Amino acid sequence: MNKTVHVRLDRTADLDTVAGREALNATYTVGFDSTGVITALQMQMYNDSGYIIDTSFGDIDMSQLWADNCYYIANYESLATVCKTNKPTTTSMRAPGVVQSVFVMETVIEHVASELGMSPMDVRQANFYHVGNTTPYGQTIKYMSLPTIWSDLQTAANYKTTLAAVQAFNKANRYRKRGISVTPIKYGIGDNGYNTSCMIRVYPEDGTVNVTHGGVEVGQGINTKVAQVVAAELQCDLSLVRVTATSTDAIPTNSCTGGSGTSETCCAAALDACKILNTRLADLRKAMPKSTWAEIVASAAGQLINLSSQGWYNPSPSSSAAQEFTYYVWAAAQSVVEIDVLTGQLEILSSYVYYDCGQSLNPDIDVGQIEGAFIMGVGYFFTEQTVYDDTTAKFLSTGTWNYKPPFPLDIPQTFNVTLLADAPNPVGILRSKATGEPPYSLANSVYFAVRHALAAARTDAGLSGWFEMPVPATVDEIGINGGVDPSKFSLSS
Repeated sequence: MNKTVHVRLDRTADLDTVAGREALNATYTVGFDSTGVITALQMQMYNDSGYIIDTSFGDIDMSQLWADNCYYIANYESLATVCKTNKPTTTSMRAPGVVQSVFVMETVIEHVASELGMSPMDVRQANFYHVGNTTPYGQTIKYMSLPTIWSDLQTAANYKTTLAAVQAFNKANRYRKRGISVTPIKYGIGDNGYNTSCMIRVYPEDGTVNVTHGGVEVGQGINTKVAQVVAAELQCDLSLVRVTATSTDAIPTNSCTGGSGTSETCCAAALDACKILNTRLADLRKAMPKSTWAEIVASAAGQLINLSSQGWYNPSPSSSAAQEFTYYVWAAAQSVVEIDVLTGQLEILSSYVYYDCGQSLNPDIDVGQIEGAFIMGVGYFFTEQTVYDDTTAKFLSTGTWNYKPPFPLDIPQTFNVTLLADAPNPVGILRSKATGEPPYSLANSVYFAVRHALAAARTDAGLSGWFEMPVPATVDEIGINGGVDPSKFSLSS
């Protein structure tokens, strides 16, 4: 009828239409020597797009670029296919494609360790990148803090002592088992494609600084970071800075918020705007060295100096795939779990995260982002099961009765996050690094700790060798894979 239609969907109808993150299925063939060094790897990944494409091709690209994780493999091939199915469409969600492909690579490492009877820690270390190695997409590793992080994490989290305690616990308990795992992440961050802008208006009556940037505040602390940068650069009190809601009437050409780089690039645009204002105020500051910010801007207004400016950050796109990323985030996590072999119940006893954040723009925000991403990852790996009708493919997990995000009891009982000290990022905005998406994959340390706990239970049951366990590893899956044999149950007085 050529009429504009406004549609307001309730949450259930929304989920019927867009069914969350893409499922990914992978197969792999791997060759390795007796020391655990992987000599060849071929992976094939299949992405379930649902009935339309949505963002699946971009997400599968990300799965490929991050699939190598922290490991140099001389003979490497990774292929990917986007699959159209009769399910509701799926879409991007924090670290799209990456959390899946990194998990596939870490599964390869664990599988190799299982076949060789080696510690997964030793296999991981045997295959780590070194400075000077080249990634499958041709980018040379010029800097990596992973060796420091890997060593410091084990020291801070008492890895050897904790491992011995886990082994002693498992020896003394048949139907409660513990597991420990340490996993790393290499997460590429690039600012190519970001077009970010920032408007600053200073009010001479009291020196208030009104800031509008092009990023969207979605809980990542972007407004706080931008306000801090503006206050520091203009040398005014933070209480005078007001960040207003993003609006296209003020910032009409900003790129979308995503990719973990929006906070940094908006800070870069704010710096640009501040430099313009500082240039205009430079002579006044020299003439009024002891004056307050409010006095300086009042005088500037009296002299008809423009107190509005627009900053712009638009890095030139790289013409080479060998410069895909501006820098890498390096991090690692150690997790210890306890499972009830009979019921599949899981408790995360501890998780320790060591994270190279460069020179953090705001440690409180960045630690919060790391914690939040990790717990979202716990939900992905254990509780957030998506279920479809076998006949119609109708999405059934449309509410909290049948779809379970992580809850307070899913948070590790001991949860420590440490930002690597004295590691400024020379190519980052104000020497910082991103924290939005990279920590998400570190929750796989909990998954593999559960696998190790189950392996201990299976050994007691007379089972050995590699076993498959899907994601999410729900209570049902943990219980099924514990090697429990009801015929061996007995009652004792």
